[in-house]
Order: sequence, then C-alpha cells, then structure tokens
Amino acid sequence: LASTLAELGRQTDAQALLESVAEQTDARRDDMAACLLTVAGGAAAPSVLLEQLELDGVEAASDRAERFLLACGVTGARTSELANASRALAGEGGPVLIEAHLSDGSPHVELHRNNVAPLLTRQARSSLGAGASR
Repeated sequence: LASTLAELGRQTDAQALLESVAEQTDARRDDMAACLLTVAGGAAAPSVLLEQLELDGVEAASDRAERFLLACGVTGARTSELANASRALAGEGGPVLIEAHLSDGSPHVELHRNNVAPLLTRQARSSLGAGASR
C-alpha cells in the first residue's frame, strides 16, 4: 500500500488508489475502502493540537494519568495535581476524560467527566433486567 501511494503521488485520490491496489492483487475477499487526507498549508509537518485520554476508576488509580500528562509536556507539581484530580473525578463514578490542548508553551489541560454511557448488548440489557427483578 505504501509503495502504491508513493508511485501514485500526493495528488492521487481514493478511487485511483483502490483501482491500483485491485490491479496488483489476485483476489479480494472483501470490499475495499480508502480515505486519503491532505494537510493544507506549506511543507511543514502537521502538529498535534489536542491529546485525549479516557480513564475508568481502575486506570485512574494507576500511574497512567501521570505518564500521559508528562508525555504532553505537563511538568512539576501540576502533573501530580491533575492526576489526583482525575482520580477524584473517576472515583465519583464513571470515567474521566483528560484533554491536553497543545500549543506554544505549556499545555492547557482540562478534566471532564465522560458523559457518554456505554451501549449495552441485548444480552447485557436482559441480564440487568433479570437482576433488577430479583
């Protein structure tokens, strides 16, 4: 795939990529799909503007939040302060989302309670219903 993209060049589209890949294969077991993205604006490499980490109560109790914050460029006592705050939020029920907004200078970090409930399968819903009636 990488060599086909290199041969087609930067101005190719998804259809041309799929056609080229199809020509190079003997058989396809499934449908093919492609999405190509182009970064506009000069030759500079794109930069990450936002990093997110979702932690449940168990994960928040580990050192995962600290490692994430350090990797995002948070330093000093702020790392421990934010990690402890994420543990507290996760301990209040439900996951916590840590957002690190990256730009020039130190990152701006926000903590959010995750407000997305997991979708349960039909089997899980029926199990919960059966347990509630007992």
